[in-house]
Amino acid sequence: MRALVHILIFCTLDKAPTSPYYAGTFCILNSPSTRNGPDVAEPISLLGYPDLTEKTYLVLRDQIVTGQLHPGLKLLVVEQAQRLGVSRTPVKDALNRLSAEGLVARLPRKGYLVSPLDFDDVADLMDARLMVELATAERAIERAQPSDLAEMCRLVSEMEGLIDEHGAYLDYPQCSTLDCDLHLLIVSMAGNRRLTEIYRGLNVHNYMARMHHASELMQHHVVHMLKDHRTILEAFESRDLAALKAAIAINIRGFMHAFEAITRQY
Repeated sequence: MRALVHILIFCTLDKAPTSPYYAGTFCILNSPSTRNGPDVAEPISLLGYPDLTEKTYLVLRDQIVTGQLHPGLKLLVVEQAQRLGVSRTPVKDALNRLSAEGLVARLPRKGYLVSPLDFDDVADLMDARLMVELATAERAIERAQPSDLAEMCRLVSEMEGLIDEHGAYLDYPQCSTLDCDLHLLIVSMAGNRRLTEIYRGLNVHNYMARMHHASELMQHHVVHMLKDHRTILEAFESRDLAALKAAIAINIRGFMHAFEAITRQY
C-alpha cells in the first residue's frame, strides 16, 4: 500500500501561512486544483514567522494535498527554498517529514518527487478506509451521543446545500472537506485514538486524490454521495448497524468506481 502505511497526525490550525483556512484536517481553497495547472506554485515569502521549519512544512504539505504541487512533480530543495524565501535547511527538513508521511518520495541524489497517484494507490486507499470504518462502526453506533448525531446532521445538511438543483457542485473543495470530516467523525466516535490517527492520514491522501481529479470527479458520484450520507445518518439515528455498514460500503466503493472510470480515460 506504499504511502498509505504511514500514520499521519494532523491538528486543527487557525490559519495556514498562505492564508486559506484549515477546517479540521484540510485547508479550504476558493477553487479546485486541476492537473493542467502550472508546474510550480506561486512564489511566497515565509520570512517573519517565528518557526520557519514548521511553517515551511505546513505550506508545502498544503500545496501538495490541494494539488498546487501536483503528483509526479520533481521538487528540488534549492528551488523550493528560493520560492518560499527561506534557507535550504527548513525546506529539507519539511521534505523529509513529508517523505515519512508518504506525500513525497525521495530520489537519491535527485531531490524529491510529489508522490504519484494511480488507480492502484487509490484502490488501496479506499480499501483501507473501508476496513477502518467497518471496524469502528459497531462501537461508533453504540457510543453515538446526541451531540455526535447533531454534528453529523450539520455536515450532511451543509453538503446538500453545496449541490444545486441540477446536481452540480457549488463548491467542490468545501464539499470534499465536509465529506472527509463526516467519515472522520464516524471513526472518532468509536473512541479509539490510534485508529482515528491512522484514519486522519488516510483522509489526507483521500483529499489529495479528490483535488488531483477535481474537474472530472465534479461530474460523478454527486447524487449517490448525497443519498449515501443521508442513509448513514438515518442508520445512526435508528441504531441499525447492518444498514450503517451497508451504506458505508456503498459510499466508499462508489467513489472508487467513479475514480476507476476516470483513470481509464488516461
